[in-house]
Amino acid sequence: MSRFKTRKKYRLTFINENTFNAVWSVRLSRVKVWVLSALTVAAIAALILLLTLATPLSSLLPGYLKPAQRAENINNMIKVDSLAEVLALNSAYLSNIASILDGTVEPDSFRRADAPAVDDTLVAASAAERAFVDKWNARERYNLSALAPVAAGGGMAFHAPVGHFAADTLMVRGGVSSLRVVPARGAAVTAVASGTVTDVRFDDSQGYVVTMQHPDNVVSVVGGLSDVSVAAGVKLLSGQSMGRTDGRDLFLTIWLDGTSIDPRSIL
Repeated sequence: MSRFKTRKKYRLTFINENTFNAVWSVRLSRVKVWVLSALTVAAIAALILLLTLATPLSSLLPGYLKPAQRAENINNMIKVDSLAEVLALNSAYLSNIASILDGTVEPDSFRRADAPAVDDTLVAASAAERAFVDKWNARERYNLSALAPVAAGGGMAFHAPVGHFAADTLMVRGGVSSLRVVPARGAAVTAVASGTVTDVRFDDSQGYVVTMQHPDNVVSVVGGLSDVSVAAGVKLLSGQSMGRTDGRDLFLTIWLDGTSIDPRSIL
């Protein structure tokens, strides 16, 4: 068997083609040829990698973009997708309108959110049910108005001046809405919301009348107290007692930014 010899010597000679004289000569073994070839390939690969990563040459290669150009392309693609979605929605909207106009599709029925509730034609509503529905509709109308952010954003909690009462009736006189509350005899009268007492006065027809200033330009006036336990300048929390009633009717008026509102909308 022949043995593969890696120690065999080779001579590489460079000759001048005019004089045929040897210019440079080197002797290499097979091991040196392999090592030299491997080093040459590695050097070329490292040079290509260095040129690709450390120089702008990578921007000229297919599939590589400058960072700014790549970011711009991504933003343009996002805008195109958004425009395509808006175009699809507008096309569907125009298609629905065209279908309604040519009679292909019937228009949908709708009802305003503040419209009164539809009466049940099968069972006649009782007086208590109609009163409850009217009160609920009034509450919803004011919740959709400027009063909703006052109660929600300011964290204010409103409630009736007495915990238990027999009935309530809204009275409107001269553009001022007052809620008449029929309390139990000797019931404690409390603040409808946290605030400061600004005035306490006595009226021959209503008894003691307490006026309170609340946050967000809300003022409450409670009349009909038989005796009071507060004075002007006293700060009360929501539900804190400010006097008592001997059973006579209480009158509650709520002012928002100088305008009288329906107290039922916040109670």
